[in-house]
Formats: sequence, structure tokens, C-alpha cells
Amino acid sequence: MQPIDILGLGVVAVDDLLFVDGYPPPDAKTMVLRRERHCGGLTATALVAATRLGARCAYAGVLDGDGLSEFAIQVMRREGIDLAHLRRIHTAPPAYSTIVIDATRQTRNIFVDLNDVVGAAPDWPSAEVIQACRVLFVDFLGLAGMLRAANLARAAGIPIVADIESTAPEVSRLMDTVDHLILSWDFARQITSASTPEEAALALWRDQRQVVVVTHGDRGCWYVAARDPSRAVHQPAFRVAVIDKTPPVAGMCFTARMQLRWCAAWRSVSECVWLRRRRASRPPGRAARPEPRRWQKSKNSSRRRAYDCEHPAT
Repeated sequence: MQPIDILGLGVVAVDDLLFVDGYPPPDAKTMVLRRERHCGGLTATALVAATRLGARCAYAGVLDGDGLSEFAIQVMRREGIDLAHLRRIHTAPPAYSTIVIDATRQTRNIFVDLNDVVGAAPDWPSAEVIQACRVLFVDFLGLAGMLRAANLARAAGIPIVADIESTAPEVSRLMDTVDHLILSWDFARQITSASTPEEAALALWRDQRQVVVVTHGDRGCWYVAARDPSRAVHQPAFRVAVIDKTPPVAGMCFTARMQLRWCAAWRSVSECVWLRRRRASRPPGRAARPEPRRWQKSKNSSRRRAYDCEHPAT
């Protein structure tokens, strides 16, 4: 078996982007300026970003043989993701999204179709595959399979990184298994009723966790770490030239960096925040490559050094 740094099981999506001058009112006709198709989804985007940063990543979720699945598979294969453990069944499309982008206001509306989407299978992949990875990445799609994989990983002492966007009943059980939890402020506020990201990070802390991170766009993030779980630390966002600020994609690049934090010698949270703002990779299928050490040369290098001195890596 090939070594696996990061194993993902969950959301793979095909996103059709429609660019318009302005989002239409009801019962109106609007001309499409252009359209693009990309592979996305929580798991696929995180694996692509981590692969571009040098990790050996594998996807072991479930897809079928239709055109959307084949498109996603081709993109992941081209990006270097190991698909040896992908399960193929008759009806298991990827998540399919139509995203209408208002080019004038720089806003978007997302229409998501999750019909028949499987995500993680309840009996796949084998325990051997799960316990051979160095980091397990889980999300909310296919919760029975996610719980099985997370329990196997915990039994083997494997770090579990999660990015969750669902309030389904089983999600709380999955979150209880996670030791590296990353949530957006919008979702963290929804499940904790906290009034600030700092309060949410503290509310989400559990004794078994290593870190809880609540991300908040260009305001950076608030995190609680095992070395001092009594306080939430604010890591401001670095000032950079933003390539793409789409939250789901930027957030997945942040998540990828957090996963690599546990696979390699990249240890400080400030690095991860820098990548969230600059975006370590473009959406899957685009040709850009990341520059994982360029953050050290940014105008904020003095802030980075001050942070690392105040918060030495453990």
C-alpha cells in the first residue's frame, strides 16, 4: 500500500459557475456572460490544496460512473490524488452546484443538489487503509461512514481534522471524535449561540481536542490550543494580494494547511492564516501552484516572528 499523509472520504462536488452582470429579480431573464465548470467540495478542495503543498493525499469516498463523477475523478487524478481506494457504485453522483455570480456586486448565490450523494460509505474503506494514513479529514457527508472512520482513526492514535457545515443529529457525535476542529464563524455561531468567535472557540473546546479554530474571513481566526485551553488566541489576517476570496475555497486551503501542520514541520497557526488569506491554490482544475514559504517574505514577517516567539510551537 502506498503511504498516505491525508485521507479524505467526504464531499466532492462539481460546480457550474454562471457569471451575470447582476442577479435577476423574480420572473426576469438575464444574459450569461460566461460559464465555467470546476471540481470542488469540502474534501476534494482540501485534498487538492494539500497535494499542491506536497502532501500525499488519497480519496476513499463513493462515486458513480456518470459524467459529473468522471469529471471530478479526472480533476482529482490530474492533481495527483490517489484514487486507488475510491469505491464506484451505480448511483452515487457528486454534489452538484450551480453558482450564479453577480460580477458587478461581487456576490454569489449557490444552488446545491445533494440527491443520491453518498460521501463516506458505512463499510468503506478498510480499517487497514484508514489506520495507515497520518491524518484523517472528515466532513458531514455520509455520517455513518465518517463515524466509523473517525473511531478507527482514534483507536490508532491518528489525528482527525474536521470541517463541518451541517447540524444533522449525528454531527455532534462526529465532532466528539475530532481533535482538530475547524469551523467558520457563521457555523460556529449557529451551533454555540456565541456572540463572538472567541466565545465560540472556547465553547467548542473539549479535553480530547488539540486545537479548535474559528475562522472569520479577513479578520483572521480565533483558536484554542491544548497548551492553554483557558484562552482563545486571535491570529489576525495578514495583508496580502487576494487571488480568490470565495469562502469555501479559501477555507479549504486553510484546512489543508492545518492538516499539513500535523504531517510535517509547518507548525505555526500564523502560517495557516496567511494561506487562508492568499489562497494556497486555485480551485481544483486551475493551473496555479502554491508558494508555501512565500508568507515568510511578506511585509508582515515581523508580526510572524513576534507571534512565533510569543507562542512557540510544541
